[in-house]
Amino acid sequence: MHTIRLRRPWEKTRIGSEVSIRVEVPEAEATSEPAGNKYQYLRRFNLPTGLNDLSVVRLRIEAWTGDLDAFELNDVALQIGCPPMDVDVTKHLMRHNKIELRLISTHQAPAALSGEVTLSIDDG
Repeated sequence: MHTIRLRRPWEKTRIGSEVSIRVEVPEAEATSEPAGNKYQYLRRFNLPTGLNDLSVVRLRIEAWTGDLDAFELNDVALQIGCPPMDVDVTKHLMRHNKIELRLISTHQAPAALSGEVTLSIDDG
């Protein structure tokens, strides 16, 4: 098995704002903010090399704070689970890929990607 860490560059944009910032994931501890603020996280990556017909690629999100509102790969909505979340994305991969996550801050926690995001490749 081979693991690729998707640490940077992530683009973080507060929904409703046109200003995005680049962040490294896992993010440094987020500051307190009002509940209900929504953020979009965007990360682009190329198709991993060396894949074959037996390869299985899984996207893993270790942790986040706030509520995960949406999770998409290449504009395809993926099922949201509890952290750590591990999803088979093999059939959704293209030559150029885009992960989008939307997090909402809560009264208990700000919105942040607080854990590693990785691709794990199993060549069967």
